Amino acid sequence: MKAKLIFLICLLPLFIKAQEIKNGAIIFDMHPKKSKAPDTTTTEQQQTYPSDEEEEQEQNAKKRRVVKPPKEQNQEPSSVKADWARYGLFQALFHAGFNACQMDGDGYSGYNYLGAEFGIGAQIEVHRLLSVSMEFNYTMRGAKQTLRTDSLSIATSLQKYQVQLDYLEIPLALNINAVTPKNKQIMELTLGLAPAIVTRFKQFDEDGDNVTSNPPEGQPHRFDLSAFGGIYFIIHRNYAIGGKFSYSITRVRGPNLNGLTRLLGEYNNDLTVDFMYILDTAKKNNKKKTNL
Repeated sequence: MKAKLIFLICLLPLFIKAQEIKNGAIIFDMHPKKSKAPDTTTTEQQQTYPSDEEEEQEQNAKKRRVVKPPKEQNQEPSSVKADWARYGLFQALFHAGFNACQMDGDGYSGYNYLGAEFGIGAQIEVHRLLSVSMEFNYTMRGAKQTLRTDSLSIATSLQKYQVQLDYLEIPLALNINAVTPKNKQIMELTLGLAPAIVTRFKQFDEDGDNVTSNPPEGQPHRFDLSAFGGIYFIIHRNYAIGGKFSYSITRVRGPNLNGLTRLLGEYNNDLTVDFMYILDTAKKNNKKKTNL
């Protein structure tokens, strides 16, 4: 009896491992069970695909994307380029002012003669800090003495000596522009030469007599060449005010051996106060030409 009970206890695990009964036979599977594959039918049904309208919208969005070109080295700041593009290649100039004049070598001193100066011109921008200009001016120069003091400095009398010289001149200048970090022009330095031709001459001696036809110092030369330098302050983008100093390189007249003029002759010496208006006349064309 004990032997049968022990035998049944040993067969108990086999009954537990039994899978099914086919045709009255008990089948045992002694291999480990494999995990079942996940059911993908539901997930495939839940997966959604974009509609044709959404695909079309996405394609249109890709077409509208702008591809930025690579940045070039040594590229100027955008603010500088914007202001430089705003500048005109050619700029018209209109200016008017007055001259305080004297003639070195005539024996008198002081900027006593006042004359007008006005003209037009053109300025060409070769760089945002550099430009060249040419003008056509009518300028009045000369010398004048109004008081005469005797040797004892006791009394003074009127002195009517006066020389009037009007010129038509063509100044050629190189201009240097001073700008702020924000590219705003605030000042302009100018340096150049001014060839000129005498258009009118008149002279009065100390007694007020007109000696234009036969002046003691001689007739002035027809041609004059002066060097000048000046500074202008930009009070607005198109308005400037400033001054310049000019001096004759060639003699106005002389030298004269009669003692009335110095041996080196007479030279124009002028100080000018000037008001300038700058008008943009032509814009720079930065578009590239294409051959058709």
